[in-house]
Amino acid sequence: GNYLYTAIVDNSTVYLRRYPLHNLSYSGQQLIATTNSDIASKLTCMDNVLYCARNNNYVVAYDITLEKPVQIGENSFLDSHSGPISDLQFICAFNGYLYYTVNGDKSGYENGLYRTDFEGHAESMIAGDGFSAIAAYNGSLYCIRDASIIRLDVTAKGVSYSGYEIAASSDSENRMRNVTDSV
Repeated sequence: GNYLYTAIVDNSTVYLRRYPLHNLSYSGQQLIATTNSDIASKLTCMDNVLYCARNNNYVVAYDITLEKPVQIGENSFLDSHSGPISDLQFICAFNGYLYYTVNGDKSGYENGLYRTDFEGHAESMIAGDGFSAIAAYNGSLYCIRDASIIRLDVTAKGVSYSGYEIAASSDSENRMRNVTDSV
């Protein structure tokens, strides 16, 4: 898109802003919303909708096709049975679901990769430690787990490892080998 979206915490308030890429200065910013919280919202975008995970608990959607983005629909919970997920790492909207990673020991929520249907029906896709960033690119879902970038196969039934991995050393059949330069 043509905008950069940020969620910044200042004095227990989260400021959701958008900046046009041609003017990334304070004068170019547009305030979308504020929320009382000490936790920065996690952001992701799909089909011209910006999704914000607030307080590591619920998701708010904004229509970003408008001159000033506006909230659409009702707030939905990441997981209607859990409450806030203190070790929530990243979120990514992909193929009609919201995927999110949990990693840490504070939440009482099992570490791993999850998906929710935007109605609070969350399910574990892959259990385990080390999950952090997650992103969609070119029709695929990618995740950082420990020191590796892994591509995931996504179906209606679940998520599995595709066998493609970027890592310094890996036993994955399709890993990158003998890489000597990067962009």
